[in-house]
Amino acid sequence: MLFIPGSIARNAAIDNVDPCGYTDKVYEQIDYQNHPGKDLAHPVYIYGKVGCEFCGKAKAHLQELGISFSYASLELIPHEHRGAVVRDLKQRSGNKLFLPVLEFGDTWLFGYNRQRWEEALGL
Repeated sequence: MLFIPGSIARNAAIDNVDPCGYTDKVYEQIDYQNHPGKDLAHPVYIYGKVGCEFCGKAKAHLQELGISFSYASLELIPHEHRGAVVRDLKQRSGNKLFLPVLEFGDTWLFGYNRQRWEEALGL
């Protein structure tokens, strides 16, 4: 599991390839599943995959805590945008993609670890 904090915009990981902010526009096109709950200091996003055991555990954990979050299943992202999202996530994680991915403000966590997720969310 990788813990990658930092103050980078969504498209900063690929600015050298994407100077026009294409990746930010791609993230805006994702049809997230919104889960209501308590709002935190920043929006909470989870990227996962259908059938992923740890993705399900991560979602259930945030629901138990009553945290508002938005979830996107990678395989349900339209094909024309999926590649850009996966490339961006891989670059952020050192070219290996561990699911689920938590995005909270400037913090990105790859893989699910209950304690680390709670720490990152300030709980």
